[in-house]
Amino acid sequence: HCTINITVIKANSVLGCRAAGTIRAINFQVLERQVSVATGHFENGASRILAAYDRLAGQGCIGHKRQALVNDQRVSFHIDAAAATIGRALNGYKIIVNKSTVPIGTGDRVRRIIEQHRTEPHDFDVVSNPEFLREGSAVADTLNPDRIVIGADNPRAAMKIVELYAPLERPMLITNLATAEIIKYASNTFLALKISFINAIADLCERTGADVVQTAKAMGYDPRIGQAFLQAGLGFGGSCFPKDVQAFVHTVQRYGLDPTLFEQILAINDARPKQFAARIRERLGGLSGRTIALLGLAFKPNTDDIREARSLEIIRLLLQEGATVRAYDPVAMPRVQAIYPQITYCRNAYEAAENADALALITEWNEFRQLNFERIRNAMRQPNLFDGRNLYDPQRMRKLGFYYYGVGRAADNGDDKIVLR
Repeated sequence: HCTINITVIKANSVLGCRAAGTIRAINFQVLERQVSVATGHFENGASRILAAYDRLAGQGCIGHKRQALVNDQRVSFHIDAAAATIGRALNGYKIIVNKSTVPIGTGDRVRRIIEQHRTEPHDFDVVSNPEFLREGSAVADTLNPDRIVIGADNPRAAMKIVELYAPLERPMLITNLATAEIIKYASNTFLALKISFINAIADLCERTGADVVQTAKAMGYDPRIGQAFLQAGLGFGGSCFPKDVQAFVHTVQRYGLDPTLFEQILAINDARPKQFAARIRERLGGLSGRTIALLGLAFKPNTDDIREARSLEIIRLLLQEGATVRAYDPVAMPRVQAIYPQITYCRNAYEAAENADALALITEWNEFRQLNFERIRNAMRQPNLFDGRNLYDPQRMRKLGFYYYGVGRAADNGDDKIVLR
């Protein structure tokens, strides 16, 4: 049994671990503040882990709030302060592991700051160990990662982190610091690229009478492409993809390279809520005086996080044009209410649909898959269904008496295809 002491600088949810032949615990004090106080985000499995007081490790963890800025300064202040504190506190050899998504070169900067502030010449190493957690599935992703990336310029430090993760028996990739720092940005940017790509294809499908769901399915059978992240809809939100792609654009520009490809990821994504609201407007002949019901407010299912959520921009656009908005989300309504207190928050989807001129699915919560749509239709003033996540079967919805719009589903929307002139 070996004991490994680790200091972790982490920009969001902080996991500080002690390994004694196995990963024994999660640092409760930091994680509890993150999940229960600092952000309060709904996270599957967190309560079970947080309840294990008797198994908690007392290792050092420094967490700082994730910043919204997209340039290199968005994390530098907090990380620089943490590095200086670590330097002053060094009392022997330590490994400092940075799990944040940070600009390339941050590891080197942390090393220099610690060297400047240490009061004794104690040895240390800086390691980049980016996390690849999905919000809403963070606990499962921590215990069953697809891969573990360890970026270190000293093999001694890398091997210590390999020891730490060995019980998980997952693929490990050992790189230098710069490579590990770019891997997280490149990974998230590529996933965002897939989402914007299929949404661009969805726009083409709407112009040509094609179906994006069938298109994406056929593409996904090619193992070089894969099915994941090829679901057309309202685009991506949350705390990672928008921020990381913007930061990647700045990094590319800083090194004198052309950022056009990455800028277009954001441009396509930013247009999705506007296009969706436009379809509702066109169907209703205007939004003033109309009642629109929204199902789902969180940026994705299984979380109450509304950072960069598609719902916020859609609500703004609807209110701006004089619509009345009724909304329901299983867990995210209190957060949206703090921003938009003027809209009506409902107890369930059926209440939201009452006297609505249109029902718009924004977040694909599982409970929305099992709705009684006859009850929904009877509650509405006009049975117009706008499926922002392509969750429903268009033909079934039409048989139930709905006008149905799905993103990129011109073949099933019942609309005449647009002929370019």
